[in-house]
Amino acid sequence: MEYILSDIKNHFNLSYMVSSGYIAILIMAVFFLVIVLLLPGRKLYDRFLMVFFFGFMFLVYSLTILMRGYNPEGRGIMTMPFYWLFILRRTGQTGYLWRAIENVIMLMIPAFVLGIILRSVKPVKRIIMITLIMAVFSFTIEALQFALNVGVTEVDDLLCNTFGGLLGAALSVCVTSFMAGTSGRRR
Repeated sequence: MEYILSDIKNHFNLSYMVSSGYIAILIMAVFFLVIVLLLPGRKLYDRFLMVFFFGFMFLVYSLTILMRGYNPEGRGIMTMPFYWLFILRRTGQTGYLWRAIENVIMLMIPAFVLGIILRSVKPVKRIIMITLIMAVFSFTIEALQFALNVGVTEVDDLLCNTFGGLLGAALSVCVTSFMAGTSGRRR
C-alpha cells in the first residue's frame, strides 16, 4: 500500500506523462464514463456498476503505467514466480508478501464487479471469462511497463493479478447465486 500512496503523492514529479497530458486523459475517461452512465437499455444500477468497473480499471492503469516514473536503471524483468514467498522464507521480510496481497486485491475488486454485471452468464463460463480478461489486462500492464520502461515487469504481478481475478469472479458467482436464491424465496 505504501508504494501506491507514494506514487499518488509524487506522480506529477516522476510520472511518465506530464500533468497536463494526464489530466487530458482523465477528462476523456470521465467523459466516457458519463456516457456509459447515460446509455439506455440497462438498469441504472448496472450502469453504475459499469462506471465503477471502468473507473477502477482506469485507476489501476494510472497507478501502474501513467503515474510511474521512467526507470533510470533500465528495463527490468523479474521472472521468478512466487518471489514474495522466496523472500519471506529466506529473510522473514513481509514487504513482498504485502505487495503480492495488494496485487491480488487490485484486480479482485473489478473482477467481482464485472461478475455482478455479467450475472446472466453461466457461472463456470463467467469465472473463466473474467479470469481471462483480468489475465490479459495484467499482461498488458506488464508488457507496457517493459516497453515504456516504467516500473519492473514481474511474473508475480501477473500471477497475483490473475489469481485476484479468479477470486473476484468466484466470489461474484457465490453472491449472485445467493441473491438469486434469496429473491426466489421471497416470492
